[in-house]
Amino acid sequence: MEKMVIALDVDGTLYDGGVVAEAATLALQRARADGHTLVIVTGRRWESLRQVVPTVVGLCDRAVCEEGGVLVDVATGELVLLAEPVEPAVVAGLLAAGVPELDVGHVVVGAPSAWIATVEAVRAATGSRRHLVVNKASVALAPEGCDKGTGLRAAVAELGVAGIEFDRFGGFVFFSDPAGNTVELQQDPELLPG
Repeated sequence: MEKMVIALDVDGTLYDGGVVAEAATLALQRARADGHTLVIVTGRRWESLRQVVPTVVGLCDRAVCEEGGVLVDVATGELVLLAEPVEPAVVAGLLAAGVPELDVGHVVVGAPSAWIATVEAVRAATGSRRHLVVNKASVALAPEGCDKGTGLRAAVAELGVAGIEFDRFGGFVFFSDPAGNTVELQQDPELLPG
């Protein structure tokens, strides 16, 4: 069996605001035992992942965080910034505008989605070239040219896994084999290889 890279989204897939389903954890443990490489790809900050998906983090080789802007070696905790840090003027502008629950990461800044107009106005006023990422309950400003796909490609390169093309990202999980075949799995963790 060909070894694969399995990319895992967090919010709305592995994590629904409660706990990771035991069946999903068992399937990922089987995949890891079979020699597959697991990579978390999320908009979240690395610092929050151990509290949100603790049963999954330890199974992964890398974590791509902050919309693809931060790459983490899970074993060592070493962070590599894949993009420029968030501009202090953007953070100051959002704070001055009264945006609550501001989530300032290494390269991304997030806010509640109800504040999208304010976030866009501050971005424009500061001349920031960051792009807007809208999720269910939040909005984030991420570095230009940086997304979950670019972060995943960086993780694959760092891991030295050659010959893998990633055509898309989404759903519960997807993987590509060395021949470049991309398979997208639905919400059934029993479909994972193993």
